[in-house]
Amino acid sequence: MSTAAKPATFKAAMIQMRVGLNASANIDAAARMIDEAKSAGADYVLTPEMTNILAARREQVFAKIVEEDQDASLATLRELAHKLSIYIHIGSLAIKISPD
Repeated sequence: MSTAAKPATFKAAMIQMRVGLNASANIDAAARMIDEAKSAGADYVLTPEMTNILAARREQVFAKIVEEDQDASLATLRELAHKLSIYIHIGSLAIKISPD
């Protein structure tokens, strides 16, 4: 009988989204899918690039995004990760960076 320890394992999930200009709706959809992944046993969830907002024209995105400390998307995903005790790897978020 071997006394070697079993290697640690975890379950990863990747969500696929159809992201648009409504950041609130996009994050609500991501949160639902992340919750479903957790319910299916995921310990780590990866979201796509531009999880919070996406548009064909850059001007549309820049008109809607805010700085990090005001971004509800980031705050929501942080809270969700804490609540569900999982790791969420955000592909990317569109946020403004102050020139300071």
